[in-house]
Amino acid sequence: MSVSPSPSQQYPNPTTPAFADDVDWFMAYLKIHALSQPSMRYAYAFWLAIGLVTLTITVLHSFDLRSGTFGAHWSKWSLRRRTWRKKHSLDRARKAGQPHKQPVPLPSNAQLLCFFSLATACLAATFVGPDYIAPANRFWVFRRSAAPDVTAYKPQYTIQKAWWSSGGRAGLMSFALFPLCLLFALKRPPFAIFAISFLTNIHFDKLIWLHRWTGRLIWAMAALHVALWSVQLANDTRNGTGKVAYVYAWQYPRFIYAWTAFGLLTLLTLLSLGPIRHKHYEIFYALHVILVPATIVMSALHYPPLWWWCWLSLLLWGGERTWRATNWIYINGFLSSSVYAPQIASVNQLATRTQGWEMYSISPGIEPDTNPDHGRYAQVLPQPSFHSDSGSQKPPPYHSVHFASSTHSLLPPVPSTFSIPVGYAHAEVLAGRTVRLRLIPPGQVTWAPGQHFLLCIPSVSKFVSHPFTCASVCDEQKPGDDGRAIMFLIRAKNGWTKDLWTTIVGLVADGRRHPAQEAPVGTTLTLPTTGVLLRAWIDGPFGSPTRTNWGLYSTAVIISGGSGVSFGVSILEYLCLCMTGRDGHYLGGNVKRNQVSAVRRIRFIWILRDFAHMQWCASILQRCKSLGPPESLQLDLFVTNFNPSLSHTLGPGDVGSMVTPTVPNTSSFVASSPRYEDTGVYLDQDDFIEAENPDGDYVDLSYYTGEYNESGELGHEEHQLDLTNFDGDNDDQMPGETTLNRALKKEGTIRRALTRKVKGSHIIKRSLQEGHVFGSTKPLNSPAPLGETSHVLPSSFRYLDDAASLSYDNFVRPQLSPRSSRVSILSDAPPTPQAPSPIKIWDTSGYGDRSKEGLQDWKRRSTSSAISQASSMQALIREVSGELKLELGDKEMRDISIMAEFARPGRPKLDLILQDEVGRAGGRIVVACCGPTTLNAVVRKVVAAQIDPSRIKRGDKSGSIELVAEDFAY
Repeated sequence: MSVSPSPSQQYPNPTTPAFADDVDWFMAYLKIHALSQPSMRYAYAFWLAIGLVTLTITVLHSFDLRSGTFGAHWSKWSLRRRTWRKKHSLDRARKAGQPHKQPVPLPSNAQLLCFFSLATACLAATFVGPDYIAPANRFWVFRRSAAPDVTAYKPQYTIQKAWWSSGGRAGLMSFALFPLCLLFALKRPPFAIFAISFLTNIHFDKLIWLHRWTGRLIWAMAALHVALWSVQLANDTRNGTGKVAYVYAWQYPRFIYAWTAFGLLTLLTLLSLGPIRHKHYEIFYALHVILVPATIVMSALHYPPLWWWCWLSLLLWGGERTWRATNWIYINGFLSSSVYAPQIASVNQLATRTQGWEMYSISPGIEPDTNPDHGRYAQVLPQPSFHSDSGSQKPPPYHSVHFASSTHSLLPPVPSTFSIPVGYAHAEVLAGRTVRLRLIPPGQVTWAPGQHFLLCIPSVSKFVSHPFTCASVCDEQKPGDDGRAIMFLIRAKNGWTKDLWTTIVGLVADGRRHPAQEAPVGTTLTLPTTGVLLRAWIDGPFGSPTRTNWGLYSTAVIISGGSGVSFGVSILEYLCLCMTGRDGHYLGGNVKRNQVSAVRRIRFIWILRDFAHMQWCASILQRCKSLGPPESLQLDLFVTNFNPSLSHTLGPGDVGSMVTPTVPNTSSFVASSPRYEDTGVYLDQDDFIEAENPDGDYVDLSYYTGEYNESGELGHEEHQLDLTNFDGDNDDQMPGETTLNRALKKEGTIRRALTRKVKGSHIIKRSLQEGHVFGSTKPLNSPAPLGETSHVLPSSFRYLDDAASLSYDNFVRPQLSPRSSRVSILSDAPPTPQAPSPIKIWDTSGYGDRSKEGLQDWKRRSTSSAISQASSMQALIREVSGELKLELGDKEMRDISIMAEFARPGRPKLDLILQDEVGRAGGRIVVACCGPTTLNAVVRKVVAAQIDPSRIKRGDKSGSIELVAEDFAY
């Protein structure tokens, strides 16, 4: 038997006594080389630091301390993120026919700092200080283990560094990181501790990146543990045999558990790499659920002294899964007692509630417009009281050229005789290979604007769910089920979304309204006339937007790109309802009950690929526009897929400047100007040229002069799709989309021209009423000089005072016959003399008579033009050929036509837009953003540039800008 060295010698490698049995010898070897209990203090110090950081973030968030000068300095740096794209990669991808790919995103500076700090703390706990602390040192020792038989051979002195001691500390930190990695991944409080509302309230969507990299950090520490211990086992030999310790290690079960755990951990790490995870997400997720608990269990079996780190992780993981499963069963109505039965409010409550959330109501004694195509009232009453920043109440000015909606619901309409059955989702196919899916869960569920759900469609995949942002608002006070309706906008890509699209299209092609085995139960059930019914289950809600108190900000800027509009419209709807006096507490917001919202202005920016994509949420935007005065909401829709006609050839000095497009063939708009009926308002070519690109300072057309930009805003070449397309988005168009794009572009130009003219006429009238000619100081009754025309005020200018709003629909309203209630856009082919265009919006060419008879004839012929047909398109009917064709409903097409006024070709200058809003704001600003990687990076750069700590220091809160971004990916 070997003799143990004296403590004075303090050898780093203790000697193992001789045992006849190989396993006994190796067990004694491991016990002697195990870390002492005082050496565990490094893991405790690591978690103490995590607790202090969590407490600090909680205090900063709870007391809103980030809105100060220090918080502004932090935000200016922490918000920014960088992207990387190899030079000319877009050109090579285009030549190879590959789909568009976003640049490679780097995390934000804040995330990089968090992980750098986490990794530094972990490495410090691994290497700083002595590895092995003498057992006699009782500092931070909470228990004493039973003395083994080889206690006398275990080092009783401190060891600074050795292969085995450093390897032991690396393994210790691997165990200590297990719970943290799990906490970053959990979604449902209270097990997801960081997501608890009274703590940091940071959810999985903001921690997913840290979860991935913490997992990789665990693997790195485990690999370091394996490498250091392998060196130690290779260096140590057994007395009497001369064989290295590695030979005997394979006979010990815990050593087998160690290699099994490391193998499973390595497999987990490889499967979590982006290319594998994105391409085979379902396989990755299934294996993740299996391999994670297996890895933790094998780790616990490998080293029982540290088992409690593993069992704590399993407890958190298993508890959260059980809690989510219970909530899932409740929400989806698998327990009969969980079916939600909304309370019916009294008549007085309904009346009060209606006055609270509907900005404009019907005046007593005035009948609504009975034409179903109009859907608007003949007269509008003044708005309810409006709370200003000073606390006084005053009605805001109202000079809108748009009509108020006559409906409470902000969701796209469904047939009045159809109600979505419990447990089912109503799915419709829209332009841009997009599915609009609407469901009402059986169980009661509330969500905050901007949160997402996990959606499972059994007919597509029974065991896999995918996250989608909810595009609607939870309204707890709304009568009936509409306030609980959840809407998703799902754009078809590869994988699950493609399978969903294929399933719906296949059902429609077969003339079915639901899968064969999913027939809704109910004798009185009315099936939808459009779309299909699919069984649907949801889990959620999830997401960090719940931590935002939207009522604290005076101005909200909402920026969406492509299908990211789901995030934007939910926040827009919430803020618009709050501005009407609704209590945000009952709309899912993170506000106190009866808290008055400070929001006075909203600017909604949507960057979309094609005009036809407005179908996704035009009805919601139109109704949001009608909820408040026009000064409170500005809609800006930018369409990037177009080829502008430039008025001149660009030179080097034109880069980044505004280029005014010409209107090719203005006779396609007007041959001789139409006019508003009896108002004397005429339209000419100049009106259309100006209307073609309004607010030109905010639109960048130079971006489209070349196919690619060699050095874009983010420092690398850019592409049109960077702001609108997520990776994998399919831009294949349905028949009719190209025609609809052209028609809506023309429709928007016409509407802008008419709106500008009406507003100008209003200014002229005011000037005339004051006794002066508009634009001069000459009295009204003074004779006009030779060659000039006197301004004459027609009697019908009373329309500008008597009507609450003016638009083209006041004067040209197509009358639909029952025979034209449903028309599809069948083809994108150009019209021929034998086959007139299937859609033709506001084409007034050829009607040059300005007389009253000529105008009436023009109106009569416009009634049969495409706007009357385009407004009668429904979603998805099956033709004889079985080919899928684009259709839209009457009301939906009208809403799209109205929204066309706010859509213009080009790319937004987000820096100028935000700078303009900062100049207008009277308080703090919040920017909400959801879109592709490039858009997110650009918005972060723009917001960081506009944050001004010096302005905050002077007491001007407009220098404080908070960014609420949805930028995570599973």
